[in-house]
Amino acid sequence: MLRAHRTKSGLSLTQFAARVHFNPGHISKVETGKRSPSVTFAKGCDRALNVGNTFTAIASALEAATRQQQGWVQPAQLPAAKRHFVGRHDDLHGLDGLLQGPEQTLAVPVAVINGPPGVGKTALAVQWAHRAANDGHFPDGQLFVNLQGPEPDTSAAPFDVLEDLLRTVGVPPSRIPAELDQRAATFRSYLNGREMLLVLDNAADAQQIHPLLPGSPRCAVVVTSRSRLPGLMSLVDVASLTLHELCQPDAAKLICAVIGKVRADANPGAVAVLAERCGCLPLALVLAAERIVSHQHHSAEALATELKPQQARLSLAEGDVVLRDAFETSYKALDEQSARVFRGLGLLPDQLIDVAGTASIAGVPPEEASLSLRNLAAAHLLARHDERHYRMHDLLRAYAADLARQLDGKPERAKANGCAADPIPALNSLAATTLVA
Repeated sequence: MLRAHRTKSGLSLTQFAARVHFNPGHISKVETGKRSPSVTFAKGCDRALNVGNTFTAIASALEAATRQQQGWVQPAQLPAAKRHFVGRHDDLHGLDGLLQGPEQTLAVPVAVINGPPGVGKTALAVQWAHRAANDGHFPDGQLFVNLQGPEPDTSAAPFDVLEDLLRTVGVPPSRIPAELDQRAATFRSYLNGREMLLVLDNAADAQQIHPLLPGSPRCAVVVTSRSRLPGLMSLVDVASLTLHELCQPDAAKLICAVIGKVRADANPGAVAVLAERCGCLPLALVLAAERIVSHQHHSAEALATELKPQQARLSLAEGDVVLRDAFETSYKALDEQSARVFRGLGLLPDQLIDVAGTASIAGVPPEEASLSLRNLAAAHLLARHDERHYRMHDLLRAYAADLARQLDGKPERAKANGCAADPIPALNSLAATTLVA
């Protein structure tokens, strides 16, 4: 039927391939019955040939019959999307381009959303995944896994994750292999030829991710991590998306969405101040807005005043969600020297940070200071300002300063938190001056 319609339209195989964005070999196999048509391919055929829903209906029926014969369980594991999701238009569009581009390749599309704690990586991934599924993409299902990073000692083991994934897609327990490589191969086999989305949330490192990746280019993977996952790009084609705090207008808009129009209109200026004191960080913004609602404040003014001291902002919490805990998870994953440098940098005023100043403050050679700064940037506890300088987010600076006051010079507390017990050398005016070029 496809060949007849294509020929009737006067299109060669090459011309038709350009219209549907699939290669001629793939189309030839479909036309000769050597390959089943996917729903995505069928939709492209319907559009290119202007035949309504003809081929989509056939492909949908074929795939439904295949899934029924194989005992396929269609997973729909995405968590609920955030009701108050604000901004991120460019980031959503970027994910559209990364994972739904018109060019067909043999590579599995993989996007890594990385950024500091509390910046909204999971919210973005889930929001985009729901949009994609609602638009008809990934009809065979969506898988969601919390990998429990970034601490290596607490993160989920790929061996256990694969067992859960295989059970989810309908593999009987008796047929789940006992070796990691075999489990990974079985997972790839079950996903082969299917159009599925895999969201891997809160990844610790590249080694945790690699065994979980499907092999079929009709699948797609979105990974969220506080790390840039060094080494993953050498194993698989990856597109990286670094998430930053919201811009000021979007930050204020998020608070207004949560507290409601009446409270927001009572004092718009206080909303803007509150957004600034939360550092425009989505987690802090939502916690602050929830506190206004739960304490039944008439406006944002009272909380904005309460959060004037930087240390007060670290106590933002609602229920089991605590802002400080989000920072602490990243901090505990640091090596001892990077943790010590992080605490020392928190005692400095809001200035640009460079290698020479950091070496002077921490009392280490420049090469060791440079390594610590790179480690902190990789964990998104620092942000690159330019080729020579870094900057620390205000809330992270407050957290680092609080740690420095609590831990340095107190070996028992430092040991309990898995950090270096050595106190930070006293800051002097020369060291502080060298931080700024």
